[in-house]
Amino acid sequence: MDQTPDQPAQPDPPRPAIYKDLPLLQLTALTFVLDQFTKFLVRELLELRESFPAEGFFRFTHTFNTGSAFGLFQDQNFALILASIAGITVLTLIYQSQRRPTNLLRLSLGLQLGGAAGNLLDRLRMGHVTDFVDVGPWPIFNLADASIVVGLILLVWIFISPGQAREQAEPQAETTPGNGETPALAHTDAEVCESREESTPASPESPDPQPQDASPASEDQELPRRSDTPQAGE
Repeated sequence: MDQTPDQPAQPDPPRPAIYKDLPLLQLTALTFVLDQFTKFLVRELLELRESFPAEGFFRFTHTFNTGSAFGLFQDQNFALILASIAGITVLTLIYQSQRRPTNLLRLSLGLQLGGAAGNLLDRLRMGHVTDFVDVGPWPIFNLADASIVVGLILLVWIFISPGQAREQAEPQAETTPGNGETPALAHTDAEVCESREESTPASPESPDPQPQDASPASEDQELPRRSDTPQAGE
């Protein structure tokens, strides 16, 4: 079967721009607004170190944190500002690296971007982050911290999931410029045509020669043989 000449490689589709992804931007803005609104309510309604209720496993306790999550890197405000900017940049690059961002990826990045922006604004305005969610012995945190942690868990799940790896490895179908078929479809049609040609019977216009009914040698065998022995009376 004749080999089909190689088609020129199709250019890769343009990468999506994050500023054009409306669902991702809406989720980021919603996370950011909820974080800032809850911090504002805590600062207005609770005095510093005050808790509501006064006792219990789950409380709202007004406090602040000059470090990162879990009280690490205390009084390192400038370094943490740079780390927040670097984190936002990395998340943006992760989005740009995807050909077709999924809704789960949008959810993960939206939570992390909104949380990182909320804590970054606190550090720029006040030099510290307002915390208020007090759960048992766990360190006090805020909605931005919770959003970042949940988004990070989702991001890890996306990249270690077998379905995600299969989707990344699956090549996209490219259209052939000549007839508008994909290479896979064209190859399938060629195989079907070849199998039909092999299964087609011979044409009735060229019948096979029929064998002769009798050969001359068979006729001679049917004649009585002449005897060379002289008969009596000759």
